[in-house]
Amino acid sequence: MKVIKPIFLNLLLSSVVFGQRAEQPKSETYPKNIFQNPLEITNYLAGNFGELRANHFHAGLDIKTQQREGLKVKAVGDGYISRINISPTGYGNALYIDHPNGYTSVYAHLREFTPELQEYVRKQQYANETFKIELHPKPNELPVKMGDLIALSGNSGGSGGPHLHFEIRDTKTEEPINPFYFGFDLPDTRKPSILGLYAYPIYGDVNQKTNRVVVANGGTISASGAIGFGVKTYDKHNGAENNNGVHQINIYVNDEPIYTFTSNRFSFDEARAINTVCDYGDIQKNNSWVYQGFVKDGNPVRMYSNLKNNGILELEDGKSYKVKIDVSDYAGNLSSQSFTVNGKAFVDSAKLPETNPMLWNKENHFKSDGIEIFFPKNIFYEDFDLAYKFSNGKHWVGDYYMPIHQSYTLAIEPTADIPTA
Repeated sequence: MKVIKPIFLNLLLSSVVFGQRAEQPKSETYPKNIFQNPLEITNYLAGNFGELRANHFHAGLDIKTQQREGLKVKAVGDGYISRINISPTGYGNALYIDHPNGYTSVYAHLREFTPELQEYVRKQQYANETFKIELHPKPNELPVKMGDLIALSGNSGGSGGPHLHFEIRDTKTEEPINPFYFGFDLPDTRKPSILGLYAYPIYGDVNQKTNRVVVANGGTISASGAIGFGVKTYDKHNGAENNNGVHQINIYVNDEPIYTFTSNRFSFDEARAINTVCDYGDIQKNNSWVYQGFVKDGNPVRMYSNLKNNGILELEDGKSYKVKIDVSDYAGNLSSQSFTVNGKAFVDSAKLPETNPMLWNKENHFKSDGIEIFFPKNIFYEDFDLAYKFSNGKHWVGDYYMPIHQSYTLAIEPTADIPTA
């Protein structure tokens, strides 16, 4: 007997609440200098807060440890150890300290803890018969004072070299906050580098093209319909040559702000949306990271402010627009480039009818040729028409260069018998 059963696959695990983007607190709302440096050296960074990483924003500061392990790691403030994590991947050996002021400090990729903590962890590992373990001590079970030695720096977990990964989080929400806002500063007199400017046709064209166009600093483009802008940019700090993320991007049209992105604070549930903050197709094709200076309707990230029409410029025939893009680091070093856009008449050409329309804020179902897909609400960042074809026994669904935010369910009817129990 031939039994037909669908095969179910869940792809891309994540979840988030959409449609509730809110401006984050400004930096001056955070208390300054309430924490001390976790290391007894000058901070030089291998990575900073909000830096662009694969499928996520970097959640803290990667502090260089002079290319070696074993530096003393100190508690940055009074509190108690609220979490201990031991793992061969990710943060490796990590400590979390809850402070009475409502913040949590995080120390990751450690080589080892203090002997007392090591013994505490070892007992739990033996009791649970596992090396990988996550512990949540009771409040004040393991108290610490500012300046207490808690560990030695290392290279554990998913670390690419000796360093200390350090974070400040909101204890209640577990949202990471830029540590610079608390006074963790460092010598920085270098301006961010702007490596490229771009114009994106939202509808219409740019220089008679319907895909992304490179724009020269000081140059002029012509466009119709509506366009958004993009910038490729990195920052460097004193004493280090690696490329770090920038703190803020501002876009102005005729001296009026239409878009601000600030690396200030985010939720881990939002982190995968980095794939719509940046040009995902360019990441996949060229491993190139370009900030898109416009916000799609399904983008949940809250690091935006000063948005006018979501950063999208609607063009009028015969009108010129001066566009300026400012990029700054936390120290206030600023780089700026500008160009001109000449608007022209938009000719609304006939569009092909949509065959499989998908809405970002609705549940979507697709069924054809022995395949069935359920896309939950909020999986997409914008509305679009789902591409599909069936050829030589293979199903081709969607666009490889279009990001999605969370899991979906795929069911395929098998073409051969499946044995029954």
